Amino acid sequence: MTLRLLIINPFPPNKNPNPHLINYVRSAASRVLGSNNAYVARFTDAIPHLRESDAVLIFGSLAYVIRETRSLSKICKRMNLPLYYWSTDDPYEIDTNLENRDCFDWIWTNDKASVAFYDMEKVEHLPLAADPKAHCLPFLNEESSYWHDSSFVGVEFPNRRELLEMLQPILEALETTIIGPNWTLEARFVKKMKISNQEAAKISNRSRIVLNMGRSFDFANTRGIVPSTPGPRTFEVGGCSTVQLVTWDQPEIEEYYLPGEEIIFCDGLDEIEEQILALVTDRERRRAIAESSFKRTMSCHLYDHRMQKIVDRIGTFLH
Repeated sequence: MTLRLLIINPFPPNKNPNPHLINYVRSAASRVLGSNNAYVARFTDAIPHLRESDAVLIFGSLAYVIRETRSLSKICKRMNLPLYYWSTDDPYEIDTNLENRDCFDWIWTNDKASVAFYDMEKVEHLPLAADPKAHCLPFLNEESSYWHDSSFVGVEFPNRRELLEMLQPILEALETTIIGPNWTLEARFVKKMKISNQEAAKISNRSRIVLNMGRSFDFANTRGIVPSTPGPRTFEVGGCSTVQLVTWDQPEIEEYYLPGEEIIFCDGLDEIEEQILALVTDRERRRAIAESSFKRTMSCHLYDHRMQKIVDRIGTFLH
């Protein structure tokens, strides 16, 4: 049976902090299901598409559409149309998700630490991923093609600032770039700006080393869940044919990339410094790690792989 999947974008216009993600999911669904069997709509124009769909997937956040979600759930139940949800903002929005979990036939959460808090069988972990066109880039053949020795693109959190302050002497001595809209660290390598997701991928590809730093801040959920799963940037950079240095506060990354072969997992500040200095000049080791990371991403961590899991699960409901 051919599956016709309606994917709902729950964000109102100009409210989505990561609008590229829904495009990656749509593209993956088109590749997995066929371009005529996967389409995206907002809540405002989703209803007319329900009768020509076999299943409905909300991808993103429910924060703006709680009333609309409950209304849609009632309609889908009357039509015997399964409704699914892939949350991209756990654990920060888990309170909202738990209050509305009865709306769905199945839920996927982006965060592994959040699964147990749903306290039900119809939930499983599904991390975000990389897009094959936007993030899977070849290893650079010429050293002169690199723009940076090391880089990081992302927002400033206190732990990230603290780490970069400690690394500042070595980063100042190299060609480093740190890019994000809210950085307050005073250093020549910091650029306070926002860039597109694809621009970030190009910078990663043109960097010999990419820092992968965790984030810590006041967790906006009443259960105090500490997120365990890395965001999409880990998988995106994984396809960029570079070397990720992963900080010690992100142990779950070892479930996705093999330490020492596909990523470099650092146990402390001293090891980060040692690895930066060693890798910057060791092109062959960088190539081996970068190519292994690329292969792992292409074989396991594309949105196509995530979408196939969704389609397989939906199939168990429809047969």
